[in-house]
Amino acid sequence: MKTQLTVIVFLLGFFCNAFAKSDKQERMNELLQKRTEYISSKIGLTPEENVKFISLYNEFQQKRMELFKKNDIGMRKKKENKNSFTEQDYQKINEAYINEKLNKATLDRVYYEKFKEILPESKIFAMFQAERLYRQDLIKQVENKGKRKGKTKTTPTNK
Repeated sequence: MKTQLTVIVFLLGFFCNAFAKSDKQERMNELLQKRTEYISSKIGLTPEENVKFISLYNEFQQKRMELFKKNDIGMRKKKENKNSFTEQDYQKINEAYINEKLNKATLDRVYYEKFKEILPESKIFAMFQAERLYRQDLIKQVENKGKRKGKTKTTPTNK
């Protein structure tokens, strides 16, 4: 009986963990889909452009996420051990940070060239503008959500 109970508890924990991970991935995919729809709606694409754009933009977002995850994992590890850092450790962290920025810029350049193959420059510019507006709207939503819960916004001056 104890063995069966242990197995059931183990399996329940396993499935809960797997569900939480798939739920998080599902939410991320939903967020990326909403972002793509928002961006494409703001650009004024023809139906033909829209089909090509969505495919390429989703690919671009996936590459961005891979780059972010790669850097985020490294930064989390570094944050955990920061009390024991040497100057050489900080140098490695700083160089990794700069390299990540360079990699993002390179990725942006590569996909800018790909977008030029399917969109006129004016629509690429509109895409950049729409991405900026999307980020601003997302930040406002998060701030408003915090205000509804009674939280105050933390700024460098009121920490």
